[in-house]
Amino acid sequence: GTEDGHVLVYDSANLNSNKLKFKVESAHDDSINHILAMPAVSAYHYLTLGSTTLAHIDIRKGIITQSDDQEDELLAMCFPSDEVSQSNDTVLVSHGEGLITIWKNSKDQLSRVKVNKSASIDTIISTMNADNEDMANSVWCGDSKGLLHRINYKRGRVVETRLHSVAKGKHGAVDEVGILDIDFDYRLGSAGIDTLKIWSNTQDEEQNDEDDDDDNEDS
Repeated sequence: GTEDGHVLVYDSANLNSNKLKFKVESAHDDSINHILAMPAVSAYHYLTLGSTTLAHIDIRKGIITQSDDQEDELLAMCFPSDEVSQSNDTVLVSHGEGLITIWKNSKDQLSRVKVNKSASIDTIISTMNADNEDMANSVWCGDSKGLLHRINYKRGRVVETRLHSVAKGKHGAVDEVGILDIDFDYRLGSAGIDTLKIWSNTQDEEQNDEDDDDDNEDS
């Protein structure tokens, strides 16, 4: 995705030629922030975010649908756990003004969840865990204040918040959460410029109590 809002597709088996295989011009009016494949629909179909709009594109034919102007920067998106490789109908999108919105068929906004009004939600990822209903209905997101949030999108609220970093790093700013990933055991990985963390899935009650005391002292 380019800063001019174009989507360029190269053949990974022949990168030396520098020849474009497909090009979608002006998918958005400004920089492409995120590209998400839609494997359950077609190998040629993708969702893209650019500036304040969400688009569904076919890389062979161009734009299929595009949302109305959301008047807020759309930064990242993911499918829920149960739709990653199935229908791809529902997508969750993170906003610059601290929101998560839920979309159906890439054009209808169903609802929104307030996450952190003082930060942008820079990254979002499915839990990939369908072993229990709460996790299957949840996504993780990271914000510009160094916080991680687990959102149960069907209940429409934040159900858990973790602290990636509040300390200023070597670059003079809070270590913003820019990267999230899930490992083979559904553990969350979070990273910024200065810090990488792998989070356990469970903590015993004693550890939770200690963490609560630490949080109170920090407050």
